[in-house]
Amino acid sequence: MKILILDDYANYGGVSKASEALANLLSEVDQNIERKSIHAEQNSIFSKIKSLFLAFIFLLLSRHEKIILMHFDAILIGAFCRLFKKDNLFINVVHTDLYGYYCTSSTLKKTIIRTLFFILKNDPIVFVSKEAAARAVDFFGFTNTTVIYNAITPPPPRTVELKSQDAQVLLACVSRLHPTKNIDLLIRVFDSFWASHPHVTLAIFGSGSENEKLKTYAQQFQSSNSIEFKGYMSDPEKIYQGLDGVVSLSSIEGFPLIAVEAASRNIPVLHSDCSCGPREILNSLSDPRIKTDQYELCTAGVLVALPSAITPFAPSLQQNEENLLDAFQVFYQHLNQMKKSNQDTTLELFSRPVICKQWITLLNN
Repeated sequence: MKILILDDYANYGGVSKASEALANLLSEVDQNIERKSIHAEQNSIFSKIKSLFLAFIFLLLSRHEKIILMHFDAILIGAFCRLFKKDNLFINVVHTDLYGYYCTSSTLKKTIIRTLFFILKNDPIVFVSKEAAARAVDFFGFTNTTVIYNAITPPPPRTVELKSQDAQVLLACVSRLHPTKNIDLLIRVFDSFWASHPHVTLAIFGSGSENEKLKTYAQQFQSSNSIEFKGYMSDPEKIYQGLDGVVSLSSIEGFPLIAVEAASRNIPVLHSDCSCGPREILNSLSDPRIKTDQYELCTAGVLVALPSAITPFAPSLQQNEENLLDAFQVFYQHLNQMKKSNQDTTLELFSRPVICKQWITLLNN
């Protein structure tokens, strides 16, 4: 079967990593895979419109038997092409909490989203978490949804390094530097934690619209010398090498790939119990739509509740954010225990054979 995977950016962001992993996975089972990205890099609005148009022409002329559209830009182009192509050619893949994204969008974006997904209401739509699918079905009334977790590249063997008390500890946040990721909140929580744990360092991997603002913000805290901005890195092994834990206080996710990648390396994860995905990774046996009201210690990490209202770039830790500091303390205290824990049961849901079988079944249907 000749299959095309169309995504947004070639080498940037979680969708790109998921597309590359899926292409490699399907290629391993003798599928004829071509991967194409719409945008070469993050450019001006005019460049993006041009690349969208060129991708539209490419889809019209393509002779693929199945086309997997990875996220919004690709899905939008596919919606325009469907009038000119055969039925059941396209499989739409949504990589975020669609309902949550809709609720926080502007009026114009809401109109576009409602129109787009009304057109695609009965088309095949893949979600990368159970919770995201359930919320979207309830709100948009989709009739043909499937949940398939993102594939990850198996990590090389890694020796679990246990830390003695007061040894140097390296925590990392791997994320777009975007308001929904709450990196500023993470910085002030870390600063309060660091006051009693000055041997702990926070590395922030990623780039985005808040890059310079966050660097300036971090300088106002006493822990500033223990906060390092590493920029964007595409090689996961360079990111995970030497890490003792991964932390994220994101407000919204679709499937936090970083959590699975870390857990597969026996690196504990502290993650917000947000919609959607973190709970399905860290506590796969629980109901993903039931959230903790404080924090929850899991085998592979800690889930923590975010405050109902977050003050962006607050000068210090706010009273309603103190449970995050408590979660940091619990996470730190259980680092060694979580590193030694066997993650095979949890990660079986995200194993390549399981995900490959799900994709082959969907493509053949």
